[in-house]
Amino acid sequence: MQPNPRSASIDAAKQEFAGWAPLPGISFGTAATPDGKYLIMAMVELSEVASLDLATAKVTRRIREGSPSLPR
Repeated sequence: MQPNPRSASIDAAKQEFAGWAPLPGISFGTAATPDGKYLIMAMVELSEVASLDLATAKVTRRIREGSPSLPR
C-alpha cells in the first residue's frame, strides 16, 4: 500500500505542476464533475467514493460504498 496517497495538481493556464493533494486512500479511477469544480475518485481499498475540491485541493466528501462483501 502507498504510505501517503496523493494526487498531482496541474495549473492548466501555466502548464506546470501546482502541488499535491493528500488523499484518504489510493484512487483507482477519477472523473471531473460537469462544472469542473470537483474530481470524483473511487477509493477501492476503502470501499469509498471521495470528492476532491479542485480549488482547495482538499477532499470535501467521502461516501461509503454499501457492499463491502463484493470481490475486489
